[in-house]
Amino acid sequence: ALKFIPQGERVLETGTAEFRSYKDASRSPLAKSLFQIEGVVNVFFGPDFVTVNKNEDGDWSIIKPDVFSRMTDFYNSGDSIIECNDVITDTSINDDDSEVVQQIKEIIDTRVRPYVQSDGGEITYMGFEDGVVLLRLSGA
Repeated sequence: ALKFIPQGERVLETGTAEFRSYKDASRSPLAKSLFQIEGVVNVFFGPDFVTVNKNEDGDWSIIKPDVFSRMTDFYNSGDSIIECNDVITDTSINDDDSEVVQQIKEIIDTRVRPYVQSDGGEITYMGFEDGVVLLRLSGA
């Protein structure tokens, strides 16, 4: 995976978005464009970065310049990165969250997520069951 940081541009105002196929990318013009590059298998948007994963046969020396070109064209177009605003908000504190779950969400949000995002990835809180924190890692 490679992490791309568009200079001077926000990618998402809040949350993250992951697209695992061209079909999944239907609500994002940028993700659809990136999936048209041969070898791209996953596109992930963070607050200020885009992470692109390639298949085993993909060659970064061919894929990387094409990603740069498509991102530049996209940001020059002025289009919205996501057509509907369905963003992941997994660590919002809910009224029915126990004190332990609230603490877990706060730690993920303030201490873990910034480090994972700095490497082009994302961590998503999935639940807390029988003393085990369930997480999903995405991106790089």
